[in-house]
Amino acid sequence: MPRQLKRRSDAISRDTGSGSESGLDASPSPPQSRRRSTESPPSRLSNGDEGADPSQTQAETQKKALTQKLVRLALACEFSRTPLRRSDISTRILHDSNGNSQNRRQFKSIFEEAQKQLKHVFGMQLVELPLKEKTSLRDRRNQTMQTKAPSTTNKSWTLVSVLPKAYKEHGGIVQAARAPSVDSENAYTGFYTLVVALIYLNSNELSEQKLERYLARLNANTNTPVGTLDKTVTRMIREGYIDKKRETVGGEDQISYVVAPRGKVEVGVRGVEGLVKSVYGLGTVEFRNGPKIEEADLNGRLARSLGLRPMDRGQD
Repeated sequence: MPRQLKRRSDAISRDTGSGSESGLDASPSPPQSRRRSTESPPSRLSNGDEGADPSQTQAETQKKALTQKLVRLALACEFSRTPLRRSDISTRILHDSNGNSQNRRQFKSIFEEAQKQLKHVFGMQLVELPLKEKTSLRDRRNQTMQTKAPSTTNKSWTLVSVLPKAYKEHGGIVQAARAPSVDSENAYTGFYTLVVALIYLNSNELSEQKLERYLARLNANTNTPVGTLDKTVTRMIREGYIDKKRETVGGEDQISYVVAPRGKVEVGVRGVEGLVKSVYGLGTVEFRNGPKIEEADLNGRLARSLGLRPMDRGQD
């Protein structure tokens, strides 16, 4: 019995030895296949993305995303009639998720790219708002006491249309916003355009009593098409169409209104000129044999009231 067990154990050991030797002979093929599979992806990448810089691609993607954010922010500010400030761009767009401001160096390139998209896609562009005029005695006194040179830039922008004149005057193309309603927006646009025009035609400053007398002729001295007069005037001041000027003379407060930066950009002297000519029936249609003397007289009065030079008339 012990001899038989020994023979069996010897046989088993010989079988396992031969199997291990055969396994060693066949083992090199799988590692070679694995080597080929691991070496093949670099060859495909080198053929498809040869010369590509990952850091440059990431920078372009980041710039595109920041540009889209700036365009959306500009449209949102225009919808709410609030200026787009440089500080808002820095805090909302140029700061990364960790609060770092590493993207501030890209402001110029991102702003220029956003201008291109706004112009080619939406027919608008960002225009810098002018500075508020120092009209009160206190403001002028503080300005003379300043040691530093006053800033010449406002660092805030608003959107204006760059569409051709034919498109701007076409009612089917350019319409008022639908919120809260088209009629409400049209009424508000007409009212603040009227108020801005009255201020321009009164040497760029209009007293509160005189404004109320003008509006009384239109039955708008108490209620306007978009609400009470006080609420509407407060809204126009908040949105930057007009500014309230308060001065104390002889112990009494004298209140007057001047045109604010948004009113200068959105309406301006050209808008006032167009409004007056539309009221008088000039400029809305083409007259081949129209009243030339009356039109010339109106242009002369507008030039004197708005401070226009003769060469400025007729320009868009």
